[in-house]
Amino acid sequence: MGGKLLFFPQIVVLENGLQAKRIMEACRLAGHEVKSIPVDTAKLEHILTNFPDIAGVIAVHCETATGKVNPIEDLGKLTKKFRDGTKATTDNCFL
Repeated sequence: MGGKLLFFPQIVVLENGLQAKRIMEACRLAGHEVKSIPVDTAKLEHILTNFPDIAGVIAVHCETATGKVNPIEDLGKLTKKFRDGTKATTDNCFL
């Protein structure tokens, strides 16, 4: 995951379980500055509004431990609509 976002030093990870925590740790080890927020479109919009250097958003599609399926399509659309050039990715594909 770090390789895909190599040129985006500031990343938001939408956190709702163990897999997101693992992703945050991997991103930090790869040298990224990571902000963590709950999976919430209003909070994501707030972060994108107030932190213009955020260039990557990562979310887990389906958190295995809890079975929680996240609104990936909505999060991806918000990211693309809100700021051109900001990349959204999940634990399995680019949006």
